Amino acid sequence: GGTSGNQNPAHVYLNPGNYTVSLTVRGIGGTDTEVKSNYIQVLYPPPVADFTANVTSGEAPLAVQFIDLSGGNPASWSWNFGDNTTSSLRDPVHVYPDPGTYTVTLRVTNPGGSDTRVRTGYITVTVPEPELRADFSGTPLAGYAPLTVTFTDASTGEPVSWSWLFGDGGVSDLPDPVHTYGVPGVYAVSLTVANATANDTLTRDAYVTVYRRGGGGGSGGGGGGGTFVIGTTATPTPTPTPAIPVGPQKEVVVLLPGVEGQSLEGLNVTSLPDEDLPPLPVGPVYMGYAWLISPEDAVIEPFARLSVTFTAEQWLNLIGKDLVMMWYDPVSGTWQPLATTIDDAGMSVSGRVTRGGIVALMSNGRTTTPTMSPTITPSPTMSPEMPSREGLGPWIWIIPVVVIIAGCALAAVYILRVRTGPGKPPS
Repeated sequence: GGTSGNQNPAHVYLNPGNYTVSLTVRGIGGTDTEVKSNYIQVLYPPPVADFTANVTSGEAPLAVQFIDLSGGNPASWSWNFGDNTTSSLRDPVHVYPDPGTYTVTLRVTNPGGSDTRVRTGYITVTVPEPELRADFSGTPLAGYAPLTVTFTDASTGEPVSWSWLFGDGGVSDLPDPVHTYGVPGVYAVSLTVANATANDTLTRDAYVTVYRRGGGGGSGGGGGGGTFVIGTTATPTPTPTPAIPVGPQKEVVVLLPGVEGQSLEGLNVTSLPDEDLPPLPVGPVYMGYAWLISPEDAVIEPFARLSVTFTAEQWLNLIGKDLVMMWYDPVSGTWQPLATTIDDAGMSVSGRVTRGGIVALMSNGRTTTPTMSPTITPSPTMSPEMPSREGLGPWIWIIPVVVIIAGCALAAVYILRVRTGPGKPPS
């Protein structure tokens, strides 16, 4: 669109392209025009690549807005974000999901050529700071008083202070405290953590369960306690030798070695009152007998046999009941069945035990047919009987004679009084 009236003009072409030039001259003899099509070709200048970003560092995931600053009117863009991802947009947005340091490359092109800009280590993505969240664990979570529990802080977000409430009035500001529960009960535990910017609290309801430690004797199920023997023989035997009699209503409880040469020294078995039992299982029926093998945390390797021999009267209520011994796991709060042997002839039940703690006699609720029923002698019926005439000797004749003589004497006195009458002398 530019023109000039000069004979030899100079013209600047600002934009790339092909231009047609025409020249018209006038003189005395007239005018003439010369046209040269596409006479001038103005080439595109090569682009100069450049770019920037709204952020160059931050926590993962990090979103970055890239902005093209290239000169030379680029016609195309090719981005490489350094994490094996690319884009052909002019001003792309890219999200870095993982921590790391990334080199970004931009290549721009136009008809005049191309250019590349590389920014090494341009984007830095860091590991995100964890959000402050209170968390903790404890072990053991159930047992008998006094119960010592070790608590471990598992909070995130780099707390710098801790505040524990153990549910029994006890507190601590240690990150990993140890607390002893002296009174049976169920306790909620609370932990509050804090750092420079936030705080958080976690409360676990009914987190620790403390049971009353059972003593010997007591109600002890149906038998009310019995004979307790710890076997120390090298070879297990079904009954203790010698047995200790304790009366007609007491069962005999024996803890026997499971293998030859095993020592059970230090273990003790006592009857457990019903009120000291943990919650009973759903399904099996408690038969009224429970025992405590102490110490409760003892590990018995490979196993021992808890053998209970009942009286005939006790066995009448147990025979044919599909009996099973069960051990209470205080950690999971569940009852675990033990390998149980039932001897109907010997009126005994035995189970394999590998841990100390509570063992109870249960019934699976099914009726079984005993292999051999014990002979039960019924209690005699109380009815009056005449004493035997033998062995009484002469007493059987003396007593009637005495009675007859006494009767005759009374009759004589009565007749005498009638004959004499009042005021009459005797004749």
